[in-house]
This record gives sequence, C-alpha cells and structure tokens, in this order.
Amino acid sequence: MQATDTSSIQRLISRARRRIRRQWALEGATTALILASALALAVVFAMRTDMVSMTAGVGALFGCAGLVLIGAVIGAARKLDDELVARRIDRASGLSDRLSTAIAFKRTLGGEQPAAPDAAAETEDLMVAAIKDGVRAVPRADIVAAAPYAMPRDLRAAALFTVISALAAGLIIRRPDHTPKLFKASPDHARPGEIAIIEGENLLEGLAVAEARDAGKFVPADGGVWLGAPPAYVSGAAQGGWAGSGARAMTVLDWNRSGITIRVPDDAPIGDNVLYVQIGEDRYGPVEFTVVDLKDTRYHKEDSVLLDPDERAYVERILEQLRIVAKRDNVPELADFADKIEKMLKEAEEGKITKEQLLDALKKAEEALAAHAEPNQAEIDKQMNEMGKELAKDPTTKALGEALQKKDLQKAREELEKLANRLDPEEMKQEIEKLEKQLENKQLSDKEKREIQKKLDELKQQLEQMKKEQEALEKAEKDLKEQIKDLEKQLQDKNLTEKQKQELQKKLDELKQQLEQAQQKKDEQQKKQNELDDQKQELQKQLENKQLSEQEKQELQKKLDDLKQQKPMTEQEKQQLQKQLEKVSQQMQKQQQDQQQKTEQQQQKLQDEIKRLQKKQQEAKTEKEKLDAERQLQKKKDELQKLDKDQQDKDDSAQRQALKRLQRDMEKAAENLEKGQKQDQNKDERDEEQKERDKQASRNLKDAARETGRVDRDQRKQAAQKKMSSQMDDLREAMRRAKQKGNKGPQDPFGKNGKNKDFAQRARGQKGSGQAWKPGQGQPGGQGKGQGQGQQPGQGGGQGGDSWGTEHDDNLTGDATGKTGKTKDDDLQGTQGGKGTSRRETILSAAQKGFSSTSYQKVYADYEKIVEEVMRNEKMPSSYKYYVKRYFAKIHPSTGDVETSPQDAP
Repeated sequence: MQATDTSSIQRLISRARRRIRRQWALEGATTALILASALALAVVFAMRTDMVSMTAGVGALFGCAGLVLIGAVIGAARKLDDELVARRIDRASGLSDRLSTAIAFKRTLGGEQPAAPDAAAETEDLMVAAIKDGVRAVPRADIVAAAPYAMPRDLRAAALFTVISALAAGLIIRRPDHTPKLFKASPDHARPGEIAIIEGENLLEGLAVAEARDAGKFVPADGGVWLGAPPAYVSGAAQGGWAGSGARAMTVLDWNRSGITIRVPDDAPIGDNVLYVQIGEDRYGPVEFTVVDLKDTRYHKEDSVLLDPDERAYVERILEQLRIVAKRDNVPELADFADKIEKMLKEAEEGKITKEQLLDALKKAEEALAAHAEPNQAEIDKQMNEMGKELAKDPTTKALGEALQKKDLQKAREELEKLANRLDPEEMKQEIEKLEKQLENKQLSDKEKREIQKKLDELKQQLEQMKKEQEALEKAEKDLKEQIKDLEKQLQDKNLTEKQKQELQKKLDELKQQLEQAQQKKDEQQKKQNELDDQKQELQKQLENKQLSEQEKQELQKKLDDLKQQKPMTEQEKQQLQKQLEKVSQQMQKQQQDQQQKTEQQQQKLQDEIKRLQKKQQEAKTEKEKLDAERQLQKKKDELQKLDKDQQDKDDSAQRQALKRLQRDMEKAAENLEKGQKQDQNKDERDEEQKERDKQASRNLKDAARETGRVDRDQRKQAAQKKMSSQMDDLREAMRRAKQKGNKGPQDPFGKNGKNKDFAQRARGQKGSGQAWKPGQGQPGGQGKGQGQGQQPGQGGGQGGDSWGTEHDDNLTGDATGKTGKTKDDDLQGTQGGKGTSRRETILSAAQKGFSSTSYQKVYADYEKIVEEVMRNEKMPSSYKYYVKRYFAKIHPSTGDVETSPQDAP
C-alpha cells in the first residue's frame, strides 16, 4: 500500500473544530444567560420579600450562574464530524473539496468504509493520488475563514434581559415587618375562668413549631402568656418562661398569626394588671388587662339575676335541710339536686344567668329528680308483701320473706346477698376480706387518693355514656310500643281480608320480638349501670377517707362476724331455694300479667264505649241528643287518655322496671340451681358444672339484691321528696322573687344593705354600727315616671314634684314601733337542768352577743318545729310564709358563720 499520511490535514481539522466549539459554547452560554437572568431576578425578589432565606437565595444565585456554564457545555458538546469540518475549510479556502475528499478516501483505504468488490487497482491509485493532492493543499487552507468567531445570535436579547434584571433587582422594595406586635386584649377585662383574646400580628414568628401555624388549635411549646411583668427569661423554667417573679401564667387555648386565645386562671389576682407574651426568649407587651371579681355586679349581664344576702342565706338554709335529709335517709339523688342548685346559685352570684334561665334550670332539676316516679305505691307494696309471704314459708328464705313483709328492703337486700354468698364460698371469702380491709380504716396516701379519683372520674364518664345509651334504648322501646299499638288497632278493623290480617299479624309478631330484644338489652344495660353506680358510691366513700366512728366499727364487725358464721348451702337447701325462687318468680310474673290484662280490659271497655257514643252522635236526631252524646264522648276520651297516661307512668316507673328485672334474676337463679347434668358425664365433670351453675346463680341473686336496693332507694327518694315538698315550694318561691340587675329604680332606698351588714356583725358577736339603723341613712327616694320626687327623712325638706310617682318599691315599710315608758326585764330561771336560764333570757342574750351559743341552738330548734307545724295547719298566705321562713333563716344558728355583704349598686 502506498503512503497516505493525512496527519497534517487532521491537525488542520482539529484547530478548526476547536474554534467551532468555542463559538457554539458562546452561543449556548448566551442563550442560557436569558433564562439565568430571569431566574436570578425572581430569586432576588424572593429574598427581598423574605419568601426565602438569605442562605437559600445566595445558593439559588450561584445556581443561576451555573446555568450559564451548563448552557456553554451543552452548546460545545454537540457532535462534529471530521469530514464536515474539512468540507467547511474547503469551501472557505477555495480548495474544491480536496481536504474532505482526502479524508473520505483515507477512511476507505483504512478500512473505515468498505471498498466496492469490483474495484480495480487503478482506483486505489487514484485515491492515493487524491489524498496526496489534499495534503499538498494544506498550506493554502484558511482556518479563520472556515471557523470565524462571531457575535452570538441571542446576545442582544441576553444583554437586554441582563440589564433589565439588574435594574429591577436594584429597585427599592419595602420589606414587610414580621416582628410580632400586640394591639390589645379583647375584652380588656375578664373574670377568673373566662376567655379573652390578645389581638396582634405576626404572632407565629420566632416559634419553633411554625409549620403548625394553621393546623387547627395550636399551642406552642416555646411560647406563653403571663399576667404581670416578668423580670428575666430562664431557659428550662416551668413552661419555659420567666421565673422568680410574681407573674402568673395564663392558660393558652389557641395561638395563631393574629390572636392568642387565653383563659384566666381561677386563682388569678384581682385588679388592674398587664399581659406579656413570650415567644422563644423574647418578650412582647405590655397589654393592659383587668381581672375582675366574680361577684362584682358592674360586670354582670344586664339581665342577670341578683340574690341579696337575705335571699342567699334563705336558699342556703333550704339546701342545708335537703342535704341533711339526703344523708339521713341515704338519698344521693336529693344531694345531687342540692349540688345542682348550689351550682346555679354560684352562676347567679357571678352574673352568668338570667332569672328565666335560673327558673328553667330549677324546673329541669326538679323534673330530673321526679323522673320515673311510681304512681301507685300501694300496688308495689302489695306485690312485695305477697312475695315475702311466699318466701317466709321456707326456712332457707324465711329471713328474706319477713324483711319483705316488713317493707325493710335494705334488710331484704342484705339477706339476698347472704344467700348469694352461701352459694359461692369464694365470693363470701372476698366479702370477708373487703370488710376486714374497711375495718383497718387506714389513712389514704395522696397517691392512693389520686388513683381512686382517677377511677371515679372514669366511672362517671362511663355512667354518663350509659345514661345516654339508656335514653336511646328507652326511646326505641317507646317507638316499638306505639307501632305495636297501632297495628293492634288496625287488626280490629273488620273490613280487612284474611291476607291483610295475616300480613299485619306477621308484622306485629316481628315487632313484639324486637320489643322483647330491646327490653332485654335495656335490662342488661341497666344492670351494668347499677353495678357501676355501686362502684361509684364505694369509691366516693373510700375517697372521703374519714375515721370510722365506734358505732360504724361495731356495725362492720357484726356484719363480718355474721359472714364468718355463715356456712355454704347444703344440696337440700339449694333445692329448697330453687323451688322457692321458682314459685316467687312465677307469682310475680302472674301478678304483672294480671295487672297488664286488667289495664287492657279497661282500655278495651273504654274504646268500645267511645265507638258506641260516636255512633250515637252520628244517629242523633235532635241537637240536644247530639250535644249530650258529644259531652259523654269527650268524657270517655278523657278517661281513656288518663288511663293511657297512668299506664305509661307505670311502665316508666323505676320501681316496676326494677321488679321486672328482679323477677327475671330470680327465674335465672332457679334455672341455674336446677339439677340438669348430662348422663354421660363423670362425677368430676358434673361437680365442676354444678359449681359453675352455683356461681352463676350467686351472681343472679347478687343482681336481684341490687334491684331490691334500687326499689328501696326509689322509695326512700319519693318519701324524702314528699317530706321536703314544703322546702321545694320555698325554694321555687325564693327563685321567683329574685331580682334582676337591669331593674330600674333605687337599689337600697332604706339602707337595707348597711343594716344587713350590721346584723351579720352582731350575729357573730361583734360590735355593730348604730348609724346603720338611724333614720335618713338611706339613699334618696325613688323617682316615679310622673317626675314626682322626694327625700328620705332626716335629709331636710326638698321640693316635691308636680305629679305622683308610678314606680313600686318592695322595701316600703311602716314606721318603727315607738318605745315609751319604763320597762323592766324579768329574769326567769329555768326549772330543769339545774341553774339553766330561761328561753327569754337565752333569746335576749343571742340578740346581743350572736347566735352561736349551744343554748340558743336548742331554743331555735324547738321554735322552728312549732312554726313549721303552725304554717302547715293554719291558713296563711304564701307570701307571709315566705317572709316568716326568711326571718327564721336569718336568725338560724349558722347565721354567724355565713358571710353576708351588701350588693354593689350599678
């Protein structure tokens, strides 16, 4: 092969390629500069407006510069063939494709491109000749002309973008101020427990958890609100705040950009103060804020109810009587009622409720107390008595039967529990351990109290949830009963076809089945609720943690001794118990069915009578006959409505529902006690099964005991309500007479508040102020709508108005009875108790020194009983009774301990 060295051509092509790539790099960089300028401008604006941080912005600017470099690299990296470069040199230098032909032939001879199969030797010589010719033409090549450097096509656009971007970036942009600012508190005053909002802006800036800014309720860990000026921030202090000062931490409920919702703590100091906000280690404020007294009537609602000291003492006396009866008769519902009223009084004292709301809340509390009352107690007593007679026939259940006959349901419950314990020795052992633990009577530690309180709170929540579920079940049961009643009426239609009757009957049977299931579910729910209620009372007793009295210890010891003496039931006793429980269960079921049947017969009789009278009314010939029939028809409808209401009251009665559950518990206990083992079981298996059935029967009797306790509790509640009916009326009358803040006219025209204060001081045995009782110490008299005016006595003679006043003042009284002549006090000594003083002397002493003496307490109790008896038997207007009872409440022995203060005038 002939020499074909083309290195000189290759060097020429390399030089040209480098120039071409430099030009392309410049073009790419120029084009990329346009995009980089636009992006850099956006980054600068973002930095100026604080949309991105300084560090992120500088990084983005370096990225924009890198974008230009990337454009240059991409532009220079395009593919560039040797033959293409050679052709550009040929055209620029006028070499008639010598260089490009030499490169092409070199590739063919070098094997880069396959030669034609029929190529002759002379063709190869021609190629070599052409290559040599191209090499000889190298000196005439013009590289500069072939690859000239020129201005990039996008240079003007890039320059324009760069200049505009630079000018825009240099513009002065007002940066928003993100410093947290506080404006005011809205409202600027609040009472302990109330909510206020601190208004401001940028209140999330500087918080560590800023990403949660709009995610619902947000309370930052590194922020807080303080009442009072804190001196210095202490890292790691309580709530991460200022320690060592009188500043009081406020409860933060929500924190967002424009406001902080806070609740004033119950122990916040009363008076004018300031609020400070802590964000991280920075402090912002102050904001003026006033914590007002709950009893300050200036901040009460305009229509809020006001109770003067006399009325408050009177109501508290009534509540005290309710609590005494509740504790004595063991009626927790009555104590709960008193607590509800006490809570309402506190809200009234704090100006939170109106008079209408107070009366409405009282009405609801009374309705809740009287809910599910038994309309015919005699029927229940008769049923319990007959059950007791049956149970008293057998020695095993004799004590239980006698307790039921004597209406001693507490004793009956204890006897049922004894029977249950004897059926299950393990349960008896646990009961003994429980009583022994109570007898220890040790003081609970704070930790134990907290644990008991936690359990108690959980139980209360469960009870609340169960009450709601119970109400839903009662509503569903009531709806099912109404549907069944409607279907039974439809079935009485004589025009129905047999097919329609069958369909209605099928639907009726389904509804009755649903009703039965609903009743079972309600009973199970009620049992669970009763168990939780017993646990709640037990925990409350434990939480009281008081030392047992000697009498209580003796009672517990007696109960413990009785339990230890009890022996497990023999098989014969179990059989006798099973028979008695079965008899009593059947007896109770029959009584319930007889009562239901009797009511249904009365209803059917009235319905038939109504149909007859309706027909008579339609067939009446004269107007008189029609009116008579209409009058009789309305009378029968009223009787039917009353009968339906009585039946509904009986169905809702807590005692009857408890008796139904009691009957089912006894029935289940009898079933579990009945021998029914399988013949193919061995002795051990039979014994184990019977043991389990005895345990289940024991649980059934425990449930029966609990239901007996429910009947007893409801009877005691109704008896207590009957006893306290007079106090209930007094309470309602006191609430009705309560005033409202918005009432016009003078608030204290006769200095009544000053007299009340003086009376309270004297009642505590302190020295009073005689000025409070002098004439002319009251405020100016009232002004009627007719512009008539006057002044109190002792203020001089004022000019009267030209018309009479029309306002009424409840405080108007007559002149005080004058005391004339000489008087002599007789010192009458009592004849009993040695050297005791007379009642008169005791009362005079109490009037001078206060009502706290023991002798006065005895005298007061005697007189109070007499007055109550007189007011019950004598005909006396209710308004008189109200003032008499208020007077006795005012001179009650506890008056000396009751703080009374005059109401603030608005």
